[in-house]
Amino acid sequence: MNRSSKRRPAWIVRQFRRRPKPVWLVALLHLLALGLALVLFSLPHHVIPRNRASLGITSSRDAAPAMAAPAPEATAAPEAAAPEDAGQAVAAQSLAAPAETAAPARVGDFSAKFADKFITGDPIYTENSYITQNVNISISEHYQNRIRFYVADIYLRDISCFRTGFAKGEYGKNITENILKVAVREQSVLTMNGDFYGIREGGVCVRNGELYYTDKVVREICVLYWDGSMQCFSPEDFDCEREMANGAYQIWNFGPAMLDENGQPRPEFDEIYEGIYGNQPRSALGYFEPGHYCFIVADGRTDDSRGLTMDQLGALAQTLGCQQCYNLDGGRTSQLALCTEIVNNPVTGGRNCSDYLTIVDRVS
Repeated sequence: MNRSSKRRPAWIVRQFRRRPKPVWLVALLHLLALGLALVLFSLPHHVIPRNRASLGITSSRDAAPAMAAPAPEATAAPEAAAPEDAGQAVAAQSLAAPAETAAPARVGDFSAKFADKFITGDPIYTENSYITQNVNISISEHYQNRIRFYVADIYLRDISCFRTGFAKGEYGKNITENILKVAVREQSVLTMNGDFYGIREGGVCVRNGELYYTDKVVREICVLYWDGSMQCFSPEDFDCEREMANGAYQIWNFGPAMLDENGQPRPEFDEIYEGIYGNQPRSALGYFEPGHYCFIVADGRTDDSRGLTMDQLGALAQTLGCQQCYNLDGGRTSQLALCTEIVNNPVTGGRNCSDYLTIVDRVS
């Protein structure tokens, strides 16, 4: 009796093992195993921060100026007009490019060109402007047809006032940081999110003249050169080695370019950008001429502001007078800060980014 009772548990176990498992249980076990495998795979790629080494290749400020389209002659600024409905373009106060004057003392020096934009003495700093001997920044807020957006108009004494900063001061994968922490560390007077390079494997990353990464390019590329000019390239037309030789100072990998070669809104965008259609929070870099730029940030996905469509962003860039305009990462990432104050209203409080565009009050 005792011997039989001792053998029963082992016999029951053997019978259970031989018995076919229910289909639902087998499927559940397979799903759990797949989920665990995906988690283990994604941790190093999308979650765990890891540093990377730069390629150690730098561009020269003294390189021949890039072949960029010349700035147009100054014209009278057209009046801003609100769109009649959501499908029409959003307009804003237009910014006329000043007439070109004396040639710069060195590549990327705009001190003579925009001499009337800067001041001597103490900085003039308000809630929507910052003016010193090196930079002139004015921010305007617009609200039209339930779309709230901000335009920061920027004049620079020198291209070195336009810098980019990495989250936590480190280049790598999945490294992110709050915009205000970056602004304090970089001593930035104007800060906007970048292209969020740290979540992608491909593309190209050049920051402050240094090449950190280059691989297969599938998105449109934006290049800011040491001479202050800016150009956008399709993946097929971009050559990293060529542009570094031409004096590439910053290269971003997101896009698309919002305007064509004539400064007109593009009629359509490649399918690769299908995921960013519709009304969304947006961030974009606008270019008028060397030394004169703008940051554009639109709020979205809220009751107050629904965000800009790609077509509206292109029309806005044209109305402002931009010759080039490049779309950067948007959504929760879209943020703009003047000194240590957030200017816009990021959806759900915003999102930490891996890199930022910064305007600093110093020439290097």
